Amino acid sequence: MWMSSKHLKLIIYFQILLLLTTPVLAQDLKLADLVREALKNSPEIQAFQSRIEAAKQRIPQAQSLPDPQLTFG
Repeated sequence: MWMSSKHLKLIIYFQILLLLTTPVLAQDLKLADLVREALKNSPEIQAFQSRIEAAKQRIPQAQSLPDPQLTFG
């Protein structure tokens, strides 16, 4: 019922191989690439960028009207 030593060695070698290759695969990912992909694929970020562009296009008010005053004399 127990695994043979051949199978056990094979499992151990496979686990060591996975542990050694995982950091190599993780080094291929760069933060700038991940951020660029998130900016491109996120609908929430795209909507927020559209709101920012719309706010930049808005014409500011030239001057506000004077405050109304009531005088009693």
